[in-house]
Amino acid sequence: MKTIWFAIPFILIGTIAISESFSEETKTFFISPSLADCVGIAPQKCLQIREDETSDWQNFYDSIEGFAFEQGHSYKILVKVTDVENPPADSSSKKYTLIDILEKTSTRHVPYKNMCAPGFVPLGEICVLDDRCGPGAYPGKVCVMDGQEKPYLRPLLQGEAGIPAHSVICAEKLTLIFKSNDGSPACVKPQSVQTLQTRGWQTNFPNFACTLEYAPICGVDGKTYGNKCMISSEHIAIDHVGECSE
Repeated sequence: MKTIWFAIPFILIGTIAISESFSEETKTFFISPSLADCVGIAPQKCLQIREDETSDWQNFYDSIEGFAFEQGHSYKILVKVTDVENPPADSSSKKYTLIDILEKTSTRHVPYKNMCAPGFVPLGEICVLDDRCGPGAYPGKVCVMDGQEKPYLRPLLQGEAGIPAHSVICAEKLTLIFKSNDGSPACVKPQSVQTLQTRGWQTNFPNFACTLEYAPICGVDGKTYGNKCMISSEHIAIDHVGECSE
């Protein structure tokens, strides 16, 4: 009887531990650089998120504890999702807490030959999200009007607009990859990635060994690069030789 008496607490503890493990999970969110108009209890601005790079953007009505969103930046973040017991009326049954910001990139760029990256449109000397092509405005959206696809900057030309290779904006449903020997960007169908990896391409931006020589060059993105190797590795067009002025 004593053996049974001591076994029961262990069974109960195991049951509690298992039930607690199901109340919490970790997720990766991709976050659009712009907020969207949405209606919860009242009209509000919502984050646009998705859980992988090929799915559609969804309005996110909750807050993420510890996360401060900056307009004009896209994010890849790791969050902890916890179930909330007996939430108040009109409150979420989930609590979201930031674990880590895995990626943060700026989508700011300038027109090149009167074109912008997919999802953007020229507005004077800058590119802004195109909100004139149906509901929803987000990086990568391909605009089709009257059966015609609106032209946009392809990956290799985005450096002329001030977008570094590692931050190239792909048209929706496409995946960004890089040539291993020089970091040239390309946007391809997800099912093609594995084959291309056997042909000298990779999904992570390559590391390049540049010297520490300081021969400053100003890129069209307004950033000063230490030397020609550094700006070339990012595939950014040169604005002028020398430091960028403030």
